[in-house]
Amino acid sequence: MARAVYRRYRREFGWSMAAYVAVMLLAFPLTREVTSPTLKWMLALLPMVPIGFAVRAMVRLVLGSDELEQRQHLVGLAVAVVVVGMLSLLGGFLDAAGVIHLSGDVLLWVFPALAASYGFTRQWKLAGFGMVDESEQCARKPWVLVGIGAVLLITAALAWGHTSDYILGLLLGMGGTMLLGAAFHALVLRRARRHAEGDL
Repeated sequence: MARAVYRRYRREFGWSMAAYVAVMLLAFPLTREVTSPTLKWMLALLPMVPIGFAVRAMVRLVLGSDELEQRQHLVGLAVAVVVVGMLSLLGGFLDAAGVIHLSGDVLLWVFPALAASYGFTRQWKLAGFGMVDESEQCARKPWVLVGIGAVLLITAALAWGHTSDYILGLLLGMGGTMLLGAAFHALVLRRARRHAEGDL
């Protein structure tokens, strides 16, 4: 795939996710405070705007891919649907049996879980073909993710008892996700290197 397509995707997706985090930290918490039904609807649906731009960036990436890469996207999407579908079914059975109680907030995790499963699966498959970019920028990515995750977790620790449970949960969730992403990316790079050396 042309590097220009990847650069465009990283730029568009990065700005979309930055806007999403800003909305979730600054605007979405106000939904519990406002009394106007119209304003409540607007604030509740506001996160969909940056998510829509993120989905647009993903679609443009897939459409700009060659046939082999589109196949990898399809495999990643198929695995993501199965993983999230099975987890949803598991949660539904446990909730219906009264083993656990799931609130409607759990639906907020469906799209991020789909995106993460898709991305992880696709990168793992690409690494098996030795198609992961081994550039210096890519090799630094796990450490960048560790740094961001550490900052978020430290911020959560410092804010403990001084902020709402919502903000605290958001910081902890994003920080933990960054650390998991760093670990996975390191594994993907290791798999790609082994493939390049002929071990796989």
